[in-house]
Amino acid sequence: MGGPRVLSRVDGLGSVTVCGCGTLSLHLGGVSVRMDAETFAQAVGMCREAMVAVEMQAHGLTVGEVRKRSLMTH
Repeated sequence: MGGPRVLSRVDGLGSVTVCGCGTLSLHLGGVSVRMDAETFAQAVGMCREAMVAVEMQAHGLTVGEVRKRSLMTH
């Protein structure tokens, strides 16, 4: 039967695997998160939404928008 099948891998970052029962595992560094396909799809959507927000923020900064650095998070 074999072990988990690698669906995707990025050297130095991590991988996504699926086991025979259908559980998906997201491996990042020393952390692994196991989830069903529906939850994985929701996590991917959440990450896509966050990436859009990051890109919008970066775009806003490149057009001359000046923002004060938060003293709470930096």
